[in-house]
Amino acid sequence: MQKKYKYLVMIIIFLPLVFFAAVYGLSAYKMSTQYAPKNRDFKVATNADLSEGKRLAIIYGCTSDCHGKNATGQDFHGLPAPDLSHIVHRYTDQELEQTIRQGISPNGLSLYSMPSESYQYLSDEALSNILAYLRTLPITKSSATTRNPSFAWRWTLLTKGHTLAVDLIKDISPPKQTEQNQPAQLGEYLARTICTECHAPSFKGYTGFSPSLTMVRAYDTEAFEQLMATGIGLGQRDLGLMTLTSRERLTYLRPDEIHALYRYLRSPSLIETLSAPDK
Repeated sequence: MQKKYKYLVMIIIFLPLVFFAAVYGLSAYKMSTQYAPKNRDFKVATNADLSEGKRLAIIYGCTSDCHGKNATGQDFHGLPAPDLSHIVHRYTDQELEQTIRQGISPNGLSLYSMPSESYQYLSDEALSNILAYLRTLPITKSSATTRNPSFAWRWTLLTKGHTLAVDLIKDISPPKQTEQNQPAQLGEYLARTICTECHAPSFKGYTGFSPSLTMVRAYDTEAFEQLMATGIGLGQRDLGLMTLTSRERLTYLRPDEIHALYRYLRSPSLIETLSAPDK
């Protein structure tokens, strides 16, 4: 009888260890795949706008909730956001472009927490301004650039809950300039580079995490401006992550950008696409 209990205890201990080892092993194997990035001959402009770069660095998470206020890196909901004060100097302009817009690090591995599916649409102008600004920041004494995501993330990678960054990149050519004077193009540009990070490339949201952007139809202009600036939703509701994101990042959008984004998200063609059932 004692032997049976002994074997049972061994099984109870052994099986979870096998499960954890399998998840770590299989996820590590998937993350070790090598990819070849495109060479776009990107270079940071010598006349980059540093003040605009500072604003954009906040909006796109470089110096706000993702990588920390000073871009020195932090744990971002179980995922390591590395210290950018080192990376922007250690990587070449071309390597930074491939990392940010193509989701491929200099060693050929796919990133696993970088929203490159959104940043692939960033214009050369915007990316240049951001990188030029980041290179003005003081370099910290140490750099945490570990590639060790949490067990939960590894599990969802294997069960299709998460996807490697490189798998979401399309065969597109990023724009050279940001169309500041074309509201329709500017609105779509902002939606693709900002909104898709949380609301999916389809704008239909992620089940159990974020809503479809059809919800913008319920907002008039004033309510939408309040949402972007303060994160307060209809009925004066706190919207959790959206509220935090608005207060830390989206509040830095200019009025013309907010209006262009609002106009695009309420455009009949997009609403029709969002309302259509998934195939």
